[in-house]
Amino acid sequence: MKLRSLVGDVASEKTPFVGPEVNIWPGETFRLTLNNQLPDDPSCYNDEHPPNMNMSPNTPHCFNGTNMHTHGLWISPTGNSDNVLLKIDPSVSFQYEYNIPTDHPAGTFWYHPHLHGSTALQVSSGMSGALIIHGNRLPEKKGEAVKTGDIDTLLRNEDGTPFKERVVLFQQNTYACLQNENDTDPQSIWNCKQGQTGEIENYSLQFGPGTWNSSGRYTMINGKVIPYFKDIQTGDVERWRFIHAGVRDTINLRFQKLATDASEEEIEKAYKAAISADEKQALVDKYCSGTIVEQTLIATDGLTRAQASFQDETVFQPGYREDMLLSFTEPGNYCMIDYKLNTGQTINEQQHKAEILALVMVSGEPAQHGSRRIISDKLIVAAENFMPANLQSTIAQDLKDNLKLSSFVPHPTIKDDEVKGERTIAFNIDTSTTPAKFQIGELDLKPGNQPYSIKNAASYQSDVINQKLALNNVEEWKIGSTLAGHPFHIHVNPFQIVSVLDEKGKDVTQDKDSQYYGYAGVWRDTIFVQQDYLITMRTRYQRYIGEFVLHCHILDHEDQGMMQNVGIYLTNGRGNISTGGHH
Repeated sequence: MKLRSLVGDVASEKTPFVGPEVNIWPGETFRLTLNNQLPDDPSCYNDEHPPNMNMSPNTPHCFNGTNMHTHGLWISPTGNSDNVLLKIDPSVSFQYEYNIPTDHPAGTFWYHPHLHGSTALQVSSGMSGALIIHGNRLPEKKGEAVKTGDIDTLLRNEDGTPFKERVVLFQQNTYACLQNENDTDPQSIWNCKQGQTGEIENYSLQFGPGTWNSSGRYTMINGKVIPYFKDIQTGDVERWRFIHAGVRDTINLRFQKLATDASEEEIEKAYKAAISADEKQALVDKYCSGTIVEQTLIATDGLTRAQASFQDETVFQPGYREDMLLSFTEPGNYCMIDYKLNTGQTINEQQHKAEILALVMVSGEPAQHGSRRIISDKLIVAAENFMPANLQSTIAQDLKDNLKLSSFVPHPTIKDDEVKGERTIAFNIDTSTTPAKFQIGELDLKPGNQPYSIKNAASYQSDVINQKLALNNVEEWKIGSTLAGHPFHIHVNPFQIVSVLDEKGKDVTQDKDSQYYGYAGVWRDTIFVQQDYLITMRTRYQRYIGEFVLHCHILDHEDQGMMQNVGIYLTNGRGNISTGGHH
C-alpha cells in the first residue's frame, strides 16, 4: 500500500498505519512538531499554485496539505493550539502547543488531521493515534459538597497497582487500485492485482454509500487485521480504551466465546479467505456462538459516566470512544465481533452483517462469580483502601448501588434554570443536484417537535461564522437529520444528552435495543443523529474563546461541505457578543 502516515521519534511497536500513542497529564504542555514531508500537490494552493477560482472549496482537494486536531480535548482552539483552521503545506514544519489545564478530565481521546478537503482521505490512510490523559486527583470533600476526582484513582487492584489497560484503535483504510485516473468501475478497484499498489486518491470511488461494504476491507485494530489479545487471566479486571478512528463503517462491539476448539491458525486462514459480508457472517456463525461477555461502560468520549452501564453490545460511530471494564470468567478463546445492525443504525445506510475483529485468549481457572460481581467487589475494596477517609463510605455505597460513579464525574449536570438560550442544527444531503450538496441548516420544528424539516440549509462557507456564542453562556441544542444518519461533532466544549426521540417521538435512551441506551445525562463530544430522530443536548461555553467548527464525522461528508464555523466571544458588558472586529 501507498498511504499517508504519521511517524514520530518515540519508539513504537505499532505499524506505520497508526500514529504514536500520546500519554499526558493535566497541567502539562504537549508540544507537537508537525513536519509535512508529503510531496507537493498542485491542488494545495500556495504562491506557486494559485487557487482555481472555479472550484468549490467543498470539492475534495489539497490531499497533501495537512494540520492536526486533538479530538475531544478541552483546550484553546486558536493560535498554535487546537486550531483546525490552519493549513500546513508540503515542506512546511510547524509546532503546536497544547496547554492542558490542571482540571482537564482524565480520559481517552485521539488526534487526527482536520484540513477541510483532505480530512477523510488522510484519516482513512491511518493518520490518527490515541491520546490518553492520565489523572491522579482524588475526590475531595468540601463541606457538604464533593470536588470530583479522576476515575484512574479508583481503578486499582487490592495491592494498589492499577488495572491493566489496553488501547484499541479501530481504523478503516479504504485503499484501492485504480486502473487509471479515469477508472469508474466501483467493483474492480478493490481487487489489487500482483504488482499493483493500493492507494487512496479518489473520493467518489473510495468513499460514499456502499463503498466500505463492497471493498472487502477489514476494520483494523492498532494497524493490524485480526490481532490477538493475550495474557488475560480469568477473574482479573482490565480497562479497555476503545477509539473509533475509522471513517466509513459503524461498529457494534460484542465479545463472545468460541464455541469450537478451532486453532488460531484455522480461524486466521478461514477469515483471511473471506471477502464478502456473507462469508464473514458465516465465520461468526461457525466459530463465535458461545457465552457473551458483559461490558461495563465507565466513560464515554473520555468523560466518566455518573453510573456504569452494563450491556452485551456497544455501538461505535466514527469519533466515539468508550472506556470499559472487562472481566472474563472462563478460560478459553473469545471473538471480538463487529455484530449485526439494522440499516438506520449505521452510517452506510445498509444492513450491517457480523464479522470477527480480533481474538482474545484467556487463561486460568473458572471464576467463582460473574463479571459484574467481580468488578463491583474490586472497586468497593479500592474505595475502602485508597479513597480519602471522609469519602470512603460514600463512594463504597455509591458503587454498591449499581456502580454509581458520582465522585468521579468531571462536569456537573446542567440544570433547567442554567439554560439561557436554544438553537437547532439539521444535517441534509441535497440529491437534486450533481454532485449532491452536503449541508447543515436549522430544524423547522412543528408542534410536538416531529416530524421536522430543514431550513436555511447551506454547504460550508469558510468566511461565515454560523454559530456565534457568548462565553459562559449555557444553551440547549436540538439536533436532527433529514436524510441519512450523521455523527454530530463539535470542538472544544462537550455536551450533555437530555433525550433522544425516535421518529414516533418516543425517548429511546432507556430502550435496551437502541444504540442510545443509557445516554440520558451522559456527556459526549460526538453523537450519531439517526434520520428523523431528535436529539436534545445542553452545553456550557467555558473558559476558551475563539473560532472552530462543528461537523459531520463521516469525514468525507465534512470535506464536501457538512461543516459550520463556530465562534465563542466575550460579551460587551450588556449581554451582547463582542467579536472584536472579527466576522
